[in-house]
Amino acid sequence: MSASEARSEANARTSTGTSTGTSEDTMTVPIQRRPIQRRPVPHGPAPGEQVPGKVLSLVGDGSGTAAAEAAPARSGPRWAGLVLFVTAAATYLGGGVWLCLGHDSVTSDALSRTANGYYTVFSRDPHLAAVGFVWNPLPSLAQIPLLPLATVWPEFAYRGVAAAVQSALFMAGAVVYFRRTCLELGAGPRVAWALTVLFAVHPEIAYYGMNGMSEGSFLFFLLAATAALTRWVRTRASNPLAGAGLALGAAYLTRYETVAAGLVTTVFVGLVAYRRTRGPATLRRSAALGDMTVLALPFVFSFAVWAITSSLIIDSPFAQFTSANGNTAQTRLSAGGISSVIDQPGGPLGYMFDQSRVLEPFGALILAAALGMCWRRRDARLLAPIAVLGGAYSFSVAALLAGQTFGWLRFSITIVPVVLLAAATLLAHGPYPVPTTMPPAVRAARRAAARTVAAAARRRRSGGRSRSANRLATAGHRLTRRYGPGRYQHLALRHGHLVLPGVVLVMLAAAGPVTADGMLNPRLAREESYFLTQIFDPGRASPEQRRVVHRYVQDRTLARWLDRQRLPHGAVLLDAADGYEVVLSSRRPDQFAITPDRDFATLLGDPKGHRVRYLVTRLVSGSSPADAVADAHPRLQTDPAYRLARVEPNPGDLPAWHVYAVR
Repeated sequence: MSASEARSEANARTSTGTSTGTSEDTMTVPIQRRPIQRRPVPHGPAPGEQVPGKVLSLVGDGSGTAAAEAAPARSGPRWAGLVLFVTAAATYLGGGVWLCLGHDSVTSDALSRTANGYYTVFSRDPHLAAVGFVWNPLPSLAQIPLLPLATVWPEFAYRGVAAAVQSALFMAGAVVYFRRTCLELGAGPRVAWALTVLFAVHPEIAYYGMNGMSEGSFLFFLLAATAALTRWVRTRASNPLAGAGLALGAAYLTRYETVAAGLVTTVFVGLVAYRRTRGPATLRRSAALGDMTVLALPFVFSFAVWAITSSLIIDSPFAQFTSANGNTAQTRLSAGGISSVIDQPGGPLGYMFDQSRVLEPFGALILAAALGMCWRRRDARLLAPIAVLGGAYSFSVAALLAGQTFGWLRFSITIVPVVLLAAATLLAHGPYPVPTTMPPAVRAARRAAARTVAAAARRRRSGGRSRSANRLATAGHRLTRRYGPGRYQHLALRHGHLVLPGVVLVMLAAAGPVTADGMLNPRLAREESYFLTQIFDPGRASPEQRRVVHRYVQDRTLARWLDRQRLPHGAVLLDAADGYEVVLSSRRPDQFAITPDRDFATLLGDPKGHRVRYLVTRLVSGSSPADAVADAHPRLQTDPAYRLARVEPNPGDLPAWHVYAVR
């Protein structure tokens, strides 16, 4: 072999691998080289660039690295949310059917919202505006697809089952979004499940998931906004911010408390965007204004469209405050009863604080601890739930101070998710402190030994060896055996990480029996106790609470009597704001001329000229604050043009119906 050929063969072997021998039969094994993972060189943010890991300067520069902040929250299997929704919905719906059909316990607000949806389909003058403008329309609109079932099962409407379906579905969705928010706050799957169960079975949450009222839909949209806003704080992505705005816009169509939630949340978003944007003040203001616009635009749109529509149809943009059946008129008539309950030592604020203690007895302690931990960890995510849910609660406080609300316990319902989400933040970052009485030297040696053993294990897995690491680990283990903990110290070391979660969960679980008992307290839970005392503690029920189960008997009896008359369309004048159950119970709803009908005012002005046969009215009281028929004809008892045809017996707690025939 020539010298040039030898050099060519050596170069070929060098390029393909390394020879394991010197003979020509030796196989050449190629070297598997691992590609080099080069980390990008970090550069500072450009002027005006927004850094995902940065949050409010109030709590520092972030709760972790940007990569950690952008990582998706651990949500478990994809089917977990569906199973949770179906389970919660079935449970709430079963409880709602038990209340409606088993005890005939359905609140007036729930039935009136069902009736508002019913008028749009089954009244004498069906049209979408019949849903009404005094109350927010979404809970009624959500029942419209369900109400055709009432044609084959009338009890579905007039016994409140349709309302129970609505509240059960919305509250089940609220439970799903609550769990999602826990995960966004950094809670582990087990902690998130435990807190979700505590939220779902909380007596106040469960009751309003069953009774057909608007709290279920209100909490659903608020928690949807909370989950999206928390993700925006964590990831700085724009899509969650838009989702939070849409949820707040839908929440306004459910309850007016969303006004305060929207304002507080918009300010919060502006502060966060301003503080974590790098660059000159002009760019920071532009970024803050842009994010505030993204959040507030859907809410402002809902507010404006509802006000303009109401103004065009009924000549009042805010019928809640101007209508004779609105909240302002009702609170004015009931001002004496409200003051007798609220104007006690402590005043309205003390009254709401007592209500909050009924809902979450350890809420203030848990919330303070969570805020302190967020301050220490420089984590602002908890401020997102406080902005949304706390903003809604602030509206209730302001309305009570202004005398524009009844001070019901349910107006403080957002306290429940706020405290539970604070607990999620408190338990989000393990490991938790371990109680122990070992000497400091032993604790330091154990920690050093554990670190050394872990380092040695990593080196062994990577193929390296470290004798010094093994010697240090052995010395640490000897020191631990020499000064080893006793039995109780061993238990503390083994299970100490469960102490803080256990204490917090026990404090939260205590809310169950406390709230259940408080809901029967006629001073703090006037609405809940009125409907529930006769069911759960009949011995404590007052005469009025015993009669409430017969509240709608007279309405249904009157509806059957009118059905037997075989009246033509529009033959019965009735104010639907108070006679909704009469219309729902009738098999012939087109015989009624009710307030949502577009020609109601015309018929009311000249009943005889428009062939009206009967006028139905009842005395004005705190339970029946207004009646359009009685207002238009104040002398029905003495007017010779009308004759008293029937006084419906009154076994319930409401005034009796008076039916006047047109002569």
